[in-house]
Amino acid sequence: MYVMHMINMPTRSHSSRGDRAAEPESFDRSRDKAEQFVQSVLIAVTMQLDMFADERMKILYALSFMHGGIVQVWAKNETTMILSHSSTFSTLAELLAGIKRTF
Repeated sequence: MYVMHMINMPTRSHSSRGDRAAEPESFDRSRDKAEQFVQSVLIAVTMQLDMFADERMKILYALSFMHGGIVQVWAKNETTMILSHSSTFSTLAELLAGIKRTF
């Protein structure tokens, strides 16, 4: 009987409920937008956890929204380091803290 109950239990899936966060706006180094960018990334990642295989994918996702000037150079350098497994950031939280400190 217990097995039958398990089979009939509804499953929760982000895709079946349609939960999808809006993508964060591009971040261009504007200090007044840094906190908003960090918050947007956290919301998007949290709502779509099943989209990210690991912390590296979360970090690459955040870096993909950094465009323009020095921010783009910083993101490109950090992306290269993440892809080569030599980044000082091992979690999304560390990266976002670094963004707040740097910009």
